[in-house]
Amino acid sequence: MSNIEEAPDLFADVRVRHLWGTFIFSIGSSMVGIVTSYLIYQQSGSVAVTGLIVVCSNLPALLLPGPATYLARVWGGPKLYVYSRTAIGVAGLIPVVLSMMGDLTTASLLLWYLLVGILYALSGPATSLVRAMIAAPGKVPEFNGALGRFGSAGTIIGLLLGGAIYALVGSTWVFLFGALASMIEGLSVARILKRAPIKGQPREPFRQGIAVIRGNTEMKAACIFSAWCFIVGGYAVTLPAIASSIGTNAMYLSVLQTASILGGLALGWAMGKIHGRIGWGHTQRICFFVFGLSLLGISLVLRQHGSATFTLVATALILVPVGFTINMNITILGSIVQMFAPAGSRNSVLTAYALIPAIFVPVGQEAIGFVADGLSVGSALGAIGVIVMAMLLIDPRRTMRIAIDSLDESSAPPAVAPAYVRGPEDPDADGIEESADGVG
Repeated sequence: MSNIEEAPDLFADVRVRHLWGTFIFSIGSSMVGIVTSYLIYQQSGSVAVTGLIVVCSNLPALLLPGPATYLARVWGGPKLYVYSRTAIGVAGLIPVVLSMMGDLTTASLLLWYLLVGILYALSGPATSLVRAMIAAPGKVPEFNGALGRFGSAGTIIGLLLGGAIYALVGSTWVFLFGALASMIEGLSVARILKRAPIKGQPREPFRQGIAVIRGNTEMKAACIFSAWCFIVGGYAVTLPAIASSIGTNAMYLSVLQTASILGGLALGWAMGKIHGRIGWGHTQRICFFVFGLSLLGISLVLRQHGSATFTLVATALILVPVGFTINMNITILGSIVQMFAPAGSRNSVLTAYALIPAIFVPVGQEAIGFVADGLSVGSALGAIGVIVMAMLLIDPRRTMRIAIDSLDESSAPPAVAPAYVRGPEDPDADGIEESADGVG
């Protein structure tokens, strides 16, 4: 019998609260997302203009990595997370007022997304820091998978409710619930503030995170593949156009977006089955193959010019594996970065990683939007499918593939050690201590 006592799991109740907070937030954010994308596409008639939602949301992250890293150092991940989500909830009241006044124009909505993007940018690595801290020992991928499952369930409900509520009573109540949901998500982890107080931490410049990623082959590979995922994940910008080709009811968009999220309900189960059994690299390549093949299938459906019912049903069915595979890939890659970020550089590394979607989601959506506007939605999706299939042949020297595959060859699966309440003599930045065999 081992004499080593396991560290107490101090954050089990916080994990449960955060799962449900994520669920509620996903309902609210997806309700807001479907209404805003529907309104902007109906007002502009352009896929590219609809893609500006993501541009405005992510542009601030490119300009504020330094302040985000500074705030994470001074306040710590938990406090920054709670403060930022509360502020985002307060900002969410702006479209409520605009809706009541009848001023929900494309310009006003995009400016609001820019403001919210600034608040998210300033929160920097807070989300990754908090989730790595409260995850059960050695269960970061599984916890991320569970969050994905709760998030997907909430998103499905929100997409269906958003379209229905908008059709029945308009947009005001949709935006109000979205604002409250953001506050609830932030407060779901508030108990960490008492259990893991954060003192001032050593200065950690943002460029340090870039240097760490460039010098670590595994994390560099994870970041490169993440960039690809966020680029091709821009296919979602075409869904309002597909829905409009079927009919003018907002519920068509709800059905398509729900289908793209439906596969996420299996994320938690899938991550638990894969971790320690199937290599991350093999899983990633299978996901890329299925994703590319599915987009080619949607392209063929749209080129058939069949009935509205056939187009809706066939596209929705194919979107299920599309959403599952891209979210599985992103979950795996994000977990790798969370687990392998060195403790002394965690804030800057996670801030740098947060720039990847900020850069490549807008690039992907705008590129796909311009192709869809210039040619057709079917051509844009077909092109993505071909690119994704070609991605399986990129990296002829297999440098990146070997880097990801090597993560499965370590003596133990990647793990983050249990968190504990820090004493005054402990300088650890995040209130967590890594075990001797843990990374970071």
